[in-house]
Amino acid sequence: MEEAKMQAGKAPAGTIERMQEKFDNDDFLGVLQDLTELIDSGCYDPKALYLGAYSYFMQGDYVRAAALVNDVLQFAPQDIEARILLARICMLEDRSDDGLAIFDFVLEHYADQLTLEQHNDVEDILDYYVQNEPEHIAKDFPHIAAFMHRDTAVCEDIGAGSVIEDARIEMPEETDAGAGEESSVAEPDGKAEIEQIMATEVSLAEKVRLLNNFAGGHYAAGEYAIAQQELKQALTLDDQSVTTIRNMAVLLKDQGQSELALQVAAQLPEADFLLLAYLKD
Repeated sequence: MEEAKMQAGKAPAGTIERMQEKFDNDDFLGVLQDLTELIDSGCYDPKALYLGAYSYFMQGDYVRAAALVNDVLQFAPQDIEARILLARICMLEDRSDDGLAIFDFVLEHYADQLTLEQHNDVEDILDYYVQNEPEHIAKDFPHIAAFMHRDTAVCEDIGAGSVIEDARIEMPEETDAGAGEESSVAEPDGKAEIEQIMATEVSLAEKVRLLNNFAGGHYAAGEYAIAQQELKQALTLDDQSVTTIRNMAVLLKDQGQSELALQVAAQLPEADFLLLAYLKD
């Protein structure tokens, strides 16, 4: 049975590469069609199953995504990226503690095996929970606390002014509401709006769109800090969102962070000359 299982887990040469290319081009239906053909032929390649799971995830079908992740883990129990995806699904389905428990397990057993990209993704996702639920994280998820370089005492001291970190770009600790201007009125906290959007039963893409729309309203009102919170959350959900990357770059430019804005803009899949012209002006 073990030999049959291993044979069943091998896709024909070139299949995974073709599916990955389709996935990279947002052809999620194409990925799922290829996966269906593999399964019909009796092939259960864990990588193919994962690409199918992620394709369902990107379409907002979390039920099918979770089912395929479970299939991946049946054939490859140590698959780290599948566990990370399952944790993200739990969080988007308002089961944050289940998701945090998965992350805690991953960090307990596989922290030293994370790729740089996986490390970045995990850190981005957990940052929101560490900042907003520090005592809960320190008490119930010690491996997350350790990974995020927080012990119990440090977690209890985390506040709204703590540094926002991104492994690819280091965000400023605090930004002004406008260049050279001071405001005596404290800006509202974006936590409530973010939680409202995250709890909404819509697709991942729709959550990203809503976060950008809310951020746009605060940007227009000069409430740059809260706009930054919501754009950062949008990047946590989809760090390849062209709209979010552009909006973050413009926001940073208007906050006087021109060099950082250019670093963010460099993450776009294609150069945007109009955006670059604005950022360099």
